[in-house]
Amino acid sequence: MPRIGLSFESHLPLDLMREAVKAADEQGYEVCWMPGEESPGKELPTQHAAFAMATSRIKVATGILTIYTRPPTLIAQTATSLDEISDGRFMLGLGTGHAERLQRNHGIRLERPFQRMREYVQVIRRILSDGWVSYQGKLLNIPNFQLAAAPPERPIPIYLAALGPQMAALAGEIADGVLLNMGTVEYLRDVIPRVKDAARNAGRDPDKVDIACLVAASSGGSEAEWACRERISSYIGSPFYQQLLRANGFGTEVDRIVGSLKSGDRQEATRRVTDRMLDALSLAGDPSRWAEKLERYRSAGVDLPCLFISPSGPDPTGSVLNSVRSLKG
Repeated sequence: MPRIGLSFESHLPLDLMREAVKAADEQGYEVCWMPGEESPGKELPTQHAAFAMATSRIKVATGILTIYTRPPTLIAQTATSLDEISDGRFMLGLGTGHAERLQRNHGIRLERPFQRMREYVQVIRRILSDGWVSYQGKLLNIPNFQLAAAPPERPIPIYLAALGPQMAALAGEIADGVLLNMGTVEYLRDVIPRVKDAARNAGRDPDKVDIACLVAASSGGSEAEWACRERISSYIGSPFYQQLLRANGFGTEVDRIVGSLKSGDRQEATRRVTDRMLDALSLAGDPSRWAEKLERYRSAGVDLPCLFISPSGPDPTGSVLNSVRSLKG
């Protein structure tokens, strides 16, 4: 089976997600990501521990831990614990989150994201490799942190979530991989070379920077299509994604969806997601076409496409399990 991952929203019932991750483990999926904590879902690391203890092969990855809600020392401690629980199957995804969600849900302002991310990665790597850090940066000041437990036996891969070119370039410069989301093929063909060029300019092998990308997915008929339309419209509530999709030829659609969201009509916003958007941004409906569509992402430079699965219809658990099991590579 070609490399493939999956993801779910963190607010779904734990039993549903655990069964899906177990099915993915049996099916040959490489990794399960869980999305960011700037939205008011459930706390991520506890769920990762449950997934790790229920599986034997699949990797578990934060997709992402937000660098504004946790200090770097705590993130390093969390990574150490989850790597031990998973027997070395943990991957650390970091991101800034979205400004409006951080402010609304946590009362936190998103400031100097690129410098903060750079310093977080430096501190976390030192703790995970050496077990301690003394660090003075432009933003972080950690006089002396000593990890009481032994650091992980092998390097934990660090991925950066990126939408814009600056964070994508930073991932190429300092991270083991980048996690992209909601990207059209045209967008991917533009942003992935920026990751590779930044790695090359930093004296790194660009082929060793892993390119992962989340793709909305739901198997079935009209209910599955609605679930993917709903996911797309929810992301368009963020200015980051509005800008991204406008730049990729969906300006008219974005304006209409944003208008519906501002009026409080989420159903209308979902209906305004066009078939063209659905085709460009998701795997919806018949799973027999998924492998073919995933090749579009791979041909654009994605190493690790990941299904961001939404439940649909009267049997949410069954729909998720069907989505996981339908993909044949």
